[in-house]
Amino acid sequence: MHSPRSVRLFACAFAVAGGLFVATGLSRSQPPLAESNQPKTFGYTMPSAKFVGALSCAAASCHGGVAGGPAGSEYTTWADHIRDGDRRRPADPHSGAYEVLFNSTSRGITKNLNERIPAHQNPTCLKCHAPEAAMDKVQPMGVSCESCHGPAEHWLTVHYRSDWKVRSPQEKAERFGLYPTKDLAFRITACASCHVGDATREVNHDLIAAGHPRLAFEYTAYQAHPHYTRHWRETAYGPDFEARAWEIGQAACARSAVELLKSRAEKAAKKGPWPEFSEYRCFACHQDVSNTGRKPVGGSTRRPGALAWGTWYTPMLELLGSEQSSLAISLGRLKARVESPSVSAAEVAADATAVRVRLEDLMTQLQNAGDRDSQDRPYSAEQVRLLFERIGRHALTDDGQAFRDSDWDHLTQHYLGAAALYSAWGRLDRIGRDTSPRGSLEAMGGLLAFPRNYNSPRGTDPAQLLPHFQALRRNPPTRSGGP
Repeated sequence: MHSPRSVRLFACAFAVAGGLFVATGLSRSQPPLAESNQPKTFGYTMPSAKFVGALSCAAASCHGGVAGGPAGSEYTTWADHIRDGDRRRPADPHSGAYEVLFNSTSRGITKNLNERIPAHQNPTCLKCHAPEAAMDKVQPMGVSCESCHGPAEHWLTVHYRSDWKVRSPQEKAERFGLYPTKDLAFRITACASCHVGDATREVNHDLIAAGHPRLAFEYTAYQAHPHYTRHWRETAYGPDFEARAWEIGQAACARSAVELLKSRAEKAAKKGPWPEFSEYRCFACHQDVSNTGRKPVGGSTRRPGALAWGTWYTPMLELLGSEQSSLAISLGRLKARVESPSVSAAEVAADATAVRVRLEDLMTQLQNAGDRDSQDRPYSAEQVRLLFERIGRHALTDDGQAFRDSDWDHLTQHYLGAAALYSAWGRLDRIGRDTSPRGSLEAMGGLLAFPRNYNSPRGTDPAQLLPHFQALRRNPPTRSGGP
């Protein structure tokens, strides 16, 4: 997981999904409508299709132009390596996803699991680190073009022709299998299939115990990471992109997490371990117990002894709907079940299904609000500022003197949300950008960051964070601030 210290959340140039090279003349031959043998991705049903390999995109006349250049350099930018101190690293971490399966950490995980198959050949690892090789035995090149744009069997020979542009995203997706990456709900769901997990790909407690980092995905933080050189420019959204992506990302990642819970519970109901400990807050058990003299600065409504579920993917959902909504009621019921180890896995699976449906309704609502034909589009600077204020209030008790929950997951999600919205607000407000929240946000990022060589928030003291959250609550950004 990327630590908050490494995440650029100010002046973020969220560049996404720019132009593809377009040639002339589309063949009239079209692939047959195939029945899908793939799971229904949010909003679309894809045809069966095979991977053909990223090298098919690499020609200089296609996407293999000079790295960092205009449209036509997407493959080269993705594959580029840049100097970082005394080493060279992938400009886009996705291109190095297969390489890491050869490093000492991966070898250690394999050894700890008593696996005879090395990580770079293990199907469990390849499903996320080199999906094209795992599915269709093409040359492993990390998480490459087709991993995010869809298997190219049907669209490779037509996507550069003249009348391709006039086809709707839905036709391109459902007839040809080209993923609609400009659809944020779809895009983030596709990212979450590996970064959160799904029925066929997961990082369970066994893998984490063996040394694999815990999966804790927040879309806007990954987008802003300084080691992520993007090969596209954002064209489907305006300056409210960060705010829109944060909201949809919260719903989409929670939906993926609930779907993964459902899959795990269904398997456990037949035969399997339950509970699956990776579903719960890692730091409830793996915590620093040496600083017992700290003054409490927050609590939790969770009953003593309950397993802590949903602490990363669900705490911000209250901000996206009313506390009395059907989503809130269903989510509360699911939490109560999952946090009780005596409840059957079958009951958990049933409740998870109900929550997933309501999260899909929320995703549809948020995505429709982003449609250019919608009266709700785009967000105004004032709307984003008010949402920023809500985050500041939500983190603290009503009197502002303590945290509602001082858990690291809870605090970090509030920090990441506030940072994304602060960046969006600055891009939207053309009169003046108030810099007063910036110092508090930067301090929070440093305090929440994992110490060097640790994959946990060892030593994080909520008492040091409290005044910075209080400052955000007292001084949200205003239009009368600095230039």
